[in-house]
Amino acid sequence: MVLVMAMMRLMASQKSCLKSYPKKDSDIHDRKIHMLSIKGQTIFDENGKRLKEIDCPHRVTTSELQRVTPTKFLCEKCSKDIIDTDYFTEEQIIEILNKDKETCLKINPINPIFNIEE
Repeated sequence: MVLVMAMMRLMASQKSCLKSYPKKDSDIHDRKIHMLSIKGQTIFDENGKRLKEIDCPHRVTTSELQRVTPTKFLCEKCSKDIIDTDYFTEEQIIEILNKDKETCLKINPINPIFNIEE
């Protein structure tokens, strides 16, 4: 029963995410693309403004995170909320980090909004 309810919530969240996808090809071309860059341990916006220093003293892995909502995890080591960046736009991530630079993020390295530089 719990698994079924969790699957229903996941499906509902995926439907709401799909609503924001472009409806036609011209919408894709009209959308301004922003890129967040990760250089070393620092996240920058497209203008080079430093947004966040990536520094987790606990060095947690995804398996040590408990999903609380479709967009949020809870760290088992420090009990902090962690934002799953896969569910946010570049603008939303920038807004979140401008409000609180200490916000913890789960960053998927294949998420196209991030440009990871060595």
